Amino acid sequence: MNWEFNPHPTAAFPTLVNSLLLASWSIGLIIFCVCDYTVMRDEFREDPSDVELAAGHTAILRCRPPRAEPEPRVTWKKDGVTLPTHAADRRIYVDQSGSLHVTDSRRDDSGQYTCVAENVAGQRHSAPAQLTIRGVASSLLLSCFHR
Repeated sequence: MNWEFNPHPTAAFPTLVNSLLLASWSIGLIIFCVCDYTVMRDEFREDPSDVELAAGHTAILRCRPPRAEPEPRVTWKKDGVTLPTHAADRRIYVDQSGSLHVTDSRRDDSGQYTCVAENVAGQRHSAPAQLTIRGVASSLLLSCFHR
């Protein structure tokens, strides 16, 4: 029995392939089996860029993960540590496109951020982006003067 297997989609079909076709020749009969598999491209469609802004404003680090099947789950790392996805602090969240929003930013939000895309085919890390928060939020300044 001879099995043929090609796990790589051809360059003629740049879109993702959802299944493979396995064929066996046995006594003049062809037996077909459609088997699901997963893929993830190497390149991010959009890597995050460095952002610098004043404290108290909203920072958005854009990320569009690689094309993948199934669709990858996006998380973020700050200085190499994965940010919690269900944190009580809702100031920081990931939107449906994969971009990270840091609302009411503070100086301690500054750091190096990396977008991480993951599915059963593997995990990809974006190029890092630096978030720099300057100064202190105006609400903090006002509370200092009203003491």
